[in-house]
Amino acid sequence: MSAYNHLSFFYQDLYLSTQGFIPFWPLGEPLRIGDLFLFRSKRMIKLGNIADPYFQLREYIKIRKPGYHPMHYAWQLDRGVKTDFKGAAIKHYYKKLKMHPSKQGLMVKFGFPGAYFFRTSEIVYHVFENYYDLSYEILQRLASEKSNFREIFMVTETAMVKNFSLGIARGAKSRFFLNLPEITVIPTLDILNKPGLNYKVEHIRNMDTLYLDYPGENMFFRAKKIALSSSGHHRLQKFIQNNFSEDMQRYTSNLLDYAQTSILPSNDLYPGDIHEYFHFRPMNMSDIEHFLGNGHVG
Repeated sequence: MSAYNHLSFFYQDLYLSTQGFIPFWPLGEPLRIGDLFLFRSKRMIKLGNIADPYFQLREYIKIRKPGYHPMHYAWQLDRGVKTDFKGAAIKHYYKKLKMHPSKQGLMVKFGFPGAYFFRTSEIVYHVFENYYDLSYEILQRLASEKSNFREIFMVTETAMVKNFSLGIARGAKSRFFLNLPEITVIPTLDILNKPGLNYKVEHIRNMDTLYLDYPGENMFFRAKKIALSSSGHHRLQKFIQNNFSEDMQRYTSNLLDYAQTSILPSNDLYPGDIHEYFHFRPMNMSDIEHFLGNGHVG
């Protein structure tokens, strides 16, 4: 299983729980609202930002903190993880692991490859408030400049966290011990990111990823993707009927799903009528599966 497959459960669960947010890591560098990017070989390739001079839109872009956002609990996730509190009284356990009996803390165990836990604190959101109003101009500019514009994503929201903790298992017996010498109550993973927490990580085994109390910055984003609109879908269906053989027409559905960029020659798409074929749609699970290496672009 590749590193990207190990990330699948985390990406999918985070996307569903937060209504569309994913982390930029490990796909590429941090993102800002208005960034344009595409995916190549499981990497995020940044193309620019709609605030760049080429678009002539900088003064019209409105970014604000939204009045709505996913609740805090939506960012506290885990799958396939068990914790055991180990106190000084369980001497035989520590003897087995060659640990001093006076140590105490959490043994964190992962049940299968890709099992994970995720905790965050102090989330701040920013949203591209008027992206819909500017989408027509953005599409026109991209159609004029980018031959592969139909594969482009645009960042419309970001979530900045003060810090986060993330552990992802490489195998079925992945684990680590969180030594908590000053803890006075039985702890859970919710203590991670707690200010001033005194801990030490020990006995790490077969972990793919392990970040504890890590600075978040603009770690998470939501995006829109340029995709075929319902009007464009109808127009391309007619184009296939008028220009393709009957044998090929039997594969109309597959052509529309997989070969939109090949059906209609680029010189038949003028910037002035591009909105009749394409629009921005929310990034979806098919997109995530594609850049994690588990599916195709939708």
